[in-house]
Amino acid sequence: MVDQNSRTQASDAAGSQKRFSLIDILGMIVKWRRFILRVFLVVTILAAVVSLLLPKWYASGTSIMPPRSRSLFGGLGSVSSLQREIPLLRSIAGAAGSEDVYRYLAILKSRKALEKVVTKFNLVEVYNISDKSIPKAADVLEDNVFFKLGEEGTISITVYDQGAQRAAAMANYFVDIINEIGTDLNVQETQSDRAFLEKRVGENKADLRASEDRLRDFQKRHGFVAIPQEAQTSISSAAELYATKTMMEVQLGIAERRYGEENPLVQAGKTELASLNAKLQTLPDLGVEYFRLYRDFAVQQKIYEFIVPLYEQAKYEEKREAPHAVVLDAAQVPEEPARPKKRLIVLIVAFLSLVSSISVALLVEGARNMKTSNPEEYLRLQDTWRELRRIWPFVKRKY
Repeated sequence: MVDQNSRTQASDAAGSQKRFSLIDILGMIVKWRRFILRVFLVVTILAAVVSLLLPKWYASGTSIMPPRSRSLFGGLGSVSSLQREIPLLRSIAGAAGSEDVYRYLAILKSRKALEKVVTKFNLVEVYNISDKSIPKAADVLEDNVFFKLGEEGTISITVYDQGAQRAAAMANYFVDIINEIGTDLNVQETQSDRAFLEKRVGENKADLRASEDRLRDFQKRHGFVAIPQEAQTSISSAAELYATKTMMEVQLGIAERRYGEENPLVQAGKTELASLNAKLQTLPDLGVEYFRLYRDFAVQQKIYEFIVPLYEQAKYEEKREAPHAVVLDAAQVPEEPARPKKRLIVLIVAFLSLVSSISVALLVEGARNMKTSNPEEYLRLQDTWRELRRIWPFVKRKY
């Protein structure tokens, strides 16, 4: 009987505890309107003042089309016709542009480029770097410059700085850096290509000279002057295949040095070269020594016809002026700061202050309701409040 009475009293206490409805909440807001309004106005005014005191950052950007690397395999009649026959050459020539975009994007993000900007604009002093460290200033600059790759292969450069004119000048200077470092890379690549082809031409000349000597000696010994037309056609076809193989090896050598051994195009080229080698193994053996000597001569002659124009083109490219980035939209001096977003800051802080003040009002009213409806829980709340005051003495008890 006693337990039943206890349960009844507990049920009555729980039922007598006031539950907040929407009308109750609206009533409390009206009751606490002065407090809510004061908090809202004070916090909003403080947010507006702080946003005005925050340093202004200006944004300036430029959009460029990176320079395209020139290919040794374009503009040459014999090589152009060979490209139509070899898918690898077409693939590498077509992919060079996309590779260039990512290469120049890497240049912009490099430490070398960032430190050039730091030195040019004395950002160590601008950013107040205490130990005058250029790498530390470059780290700060890295957080304030953004590069974006466009769908059409363009690169946009956006620089944030507390000086409007300096932001525009820094954005435009990144274009100069692309041209400067790009020129150095172009010189290195063209010199490397020229040296590679020069070595290959030297080897071919030596092989061609040796095959000519062997063929001449054989003709002198045996009195042969010419071979039948049918055999010449067969030898000419074999020579074309061997020349194609040599061109693929040259192209693979250049592509591997530029893009790396793991590049998908390089791997595909190696597979294609292996297929061509297998095809060459199936060619019928001419058998007769004279035919074999003449075939070696024809192969070396065909290789010479293909590789010498490439070497001459490489020498020309080495001396020609490197291409420059095309500026689509030059950076302009911004008139308005890009950050801080004053209106957004004030609106967010005002909203948070409104939500916080209403929450405080609901908590206080809930505590008052608990005092009458559930005294035990209210006592536990008081103990918690005292512990809070002990930890944080500045918290005052008001209710």
